[in-house]
Amino acid sequence: MRIRWGNIKVKPQYDEVIDFNIEPLQFAKTPPHSYYYVRKDKEIFLIDANNNSYFEEYDFIKSPYNERGILMKKN
Repeated sequence: MRIRWGNIKVKPQYDEVIDFNIEPLQFAKTPPHSYYYVRKDKEIFLIDANNNSYFEEYDFIKSPYNERGILMKKN
């Protein structure tokens, strides 16, 4: 089975895209949920394709165990 993902869209205001999650295509439509872990300066955010931020009450940090892993802690 071959899956085509299309283009990942993140506004160029961040220093790095650390990781992302895209739900599989459904019936040849745009994926309903796409989330990105992005970094600006020393702060990490979870955003969607429309640049909406999620879980703002948490701090995100890079995992010391996995290069692309992210850990959350309540701030």
